[in-house]
Amino acid sequence: MDAQDDLFIRVNTEDETNWKIEDSKRICPLYNGFNEKVYLQRLKLDEQLISSNKATEILVIEGELKISELTSSKLINSCAEESKLFPKGSWLRLPENFSIELIANQPDTRVFIKEGSFKNTLFELTQ
Repeated sequence: MDAQDDLFIRVNTEDETNWKIEDSKRICPLYNGFNEKVYLQRLKLDEQLISSNKATEILVIEGELKISELTSSKLINSCAEESKLFPKGSWLRLPENFSIELIANQPDTRVFIKEGSFKNTLFELTQ
């Protein structure tokens, strides 16, 4: 968080009126400011998690995500099948301009997403 950001926010994520449809995503906005956007997203079985080109952190709260078979990356395609699954409790940190297709592998998958410009993000890909 930005050092100047001292706003206290409380959102009841169980209250359906706090959930919105935004860019065809079912989301519960939690925070938007200081170069970051934070929200919860609900996904149906086989629904794709739509990501942006911004640096992104994803925490799987309920359900499971998997890497889509359509993803064409040497790094991802060379992974074992079990490493393409992200069960409840999994955390991913994706750098800016990194593209990956994740889809819900279980019904009612719920994820916490933080998008923005993160300081001290280091990411290296090796072949």
